[in-house]
Amino acid sequence: MPTKKNTTRADGRIAVQVYLGCDENGKRKYKTVYGSTQKDADEKADTVKAMLRKGLNITTSNNTFNDWADLWITVKSTEASFKHIRTYNGLLAHFRAAFGDVPISKIRQVDIQNVIISNAAKNPNTNKPAR
Repeated sequence: MPTKKNTTRADGRIAVQVYLGCDENGKRKYKTVYGSTQKDADEKADTVKAMLRKGLNITTSNNTFNDWADLWITVKSTEASFKHIRTYNGLLAHFRAAFGDVPISKIRQVDIQNVIISNAAKNPNTNKPAR
């Protein structure tokens, strides 16, 4: 079996293009993912392909946190019980309050960590520290 050879960028990362399909004008659309090794780049490409199989639109970058949360709940509802979905919605409520209309591309890891720390310090439902 031949080895895959993809484009290596000047910064050393390997670029893999994933075919997304055609737009309304018939123009082909691709998503490029990058990895430090060929295996890493292929894993990221496989993740994009899996998202496409689930019907997720990965080309939109200005979707808000609420849009992505609703989409995630929709995907999860096909594989999880009602009780789990109710739990997920309860946990997401804290993040929806903090990031509701913020574009998902603007949210950083430190922002999420701050919400977790503030909820641990004082639970908004009970006004007591979380244990």
